[in-house]
Amino acid sequence: MAEVVKSAKSRSKNARRVTNFIARNYLNLFSAGLLLTALFYFVQVQQLRVATLSNNPELFADGDVAVVTRVIDGDEVRIHNSRGSTLVRILGIKSFDATERDLMLAEYGKVAVDYLEAEAVGKEVMVKLSEKKVDDEGRLLATLFMGSQHDQDVAESMLANGVTLVFTKYSFPAMDEYLKIQDVAKSEKRGLWQNQRVTARSESMLNLWNQERRDR
Repeated sequence: MAEVVKSAKSRSKNARRVTNFIARNYLNLFSAGLLLTALFYFVQVQQLRVATLSNNPELFADGDVAVVTRVIDGDEVRIHNSRGSTLVRILGIKSFDATERDLMLAEYGKVAVDYLEAEAVGKEVMVKLSEKKVDDEGRLLATLFMGSQHDQDVAESMLANGVTLVFTKYSFPAMDEYLKIQDVAKSEKRGLWQNQRVTARSESMLNLWNQERRDR
């Protein structure tokens, strides 16, 4: 009987040790979990890039209708038409990277990816090319329009919901309109604008991009 009591006390003591360890290291364990999540998305993005090496921007013209087949990142998708497929860098926006070292920013990068996957994959889009048709990485630079009349700007929708930022480093025709939409999302604290630290980081990035644009 004494041995049973002793064993029970030992198990109880060990359980308390485990509980205390978890309590003391909760933040570290939580951070480790977020880090593993970010690593998972980094591997996913790299696998998607490898799986989509074929890139033929020359097969697409202004006004073409295509289907979004994959989301590569929060501002990059793959589209396909009868002639082939290509990567599109959505003009005028910049989303946080889902593989950011800052785990909170990475989480908002994942939100942008999830948004595009839910709203765009499998849908028809009309492609409006920018003056510079292809970016430095060989991706098509374009605005994408969804809806039955192809009149719903994907980037505008993302900005209105606070899941991305206006990429002001380079001028583009719709920049003033995009900034107005972003200001509304910010004032109503939608999406990333409801988090003070992410808002501060976003404002810092916007200021940097504005300065870089002015310096050119």
